[in-house]
Amino acid sequence: MANHWTLVRVKHIQGVGRMNRNEFCPICDGAVPSEEYKGRYPGALSRFDNNEEICSLCGMAEAMTPLFSPEGREIMVVGLQNDDFELWAAGVQKGLPQCREILEQQKVAQEQLKKLNEEE
Repeated sequence: MANHWTLVRVKHIQGVGRMNRNEFCPICDGAVPSEEYKGRYPGALSRFDNNEEICSLCGMAEAMTPLFSPEGREIMVVGLQNDDFELWAAGVQKGLPQCREILEQQKVAQEQLKKLNEEE
């Protein structure tokens, strides 16, 4: 039986083609690439089929969910095995809270660094 990473690699090779551009992310319904930069530039390319445009947050969640959520990882694998994007998206959604938290912490750290630089 193929593992998750082999399935992603096969999907990547099979899915080469034109990106399906989206105004809203098919995983979380958020703006593409983000609420802050809606429509200004392309979003992330989904690892599911290497064709679907998703928001930047969900792009991060596709990569990070297997690390954050064993349940999310398993759902993503089953979605790949069954060529079921909705199931894949449900797995990705399991990692969204942790990814949002990382981005919030990153913003705070950037603001703190900016203040430190201004004080020098």
